[in-house]
Amino acid sequence: MEGTRVEYDGNGPLPAPGSYWKQRLGHWECVTPNGLYGTLAGHHVVENGNGTITVSPSILVTLECAGNDRDAYHGYLTKGEWKP
Repeated sequence: MEGTRVEYDGNGPLPAPGSYWKQRLGHWECVTPNGLYGTLAGHHVVENGNGTITVSPSILVTLECAGNDRDAYHGYLTKGEWKP
């Protein structure tokens, strides 16, 4: 899934699945392809020349983190593309 870099200040509904953004304090957050909110704190994030990001290690959002009843998500975000 191709991700989308967005501007989001935390107000209002979450952006669409696959979105990622940089918060005011400089850390990154995301909405996984299955719609879970996640923080990328503790990850190494590289901003690529085209505005996309590459995150390592893999991204894991568990149900405990997400606070809802959707399936957990585990995958990668490389050059703005999400892959399980």
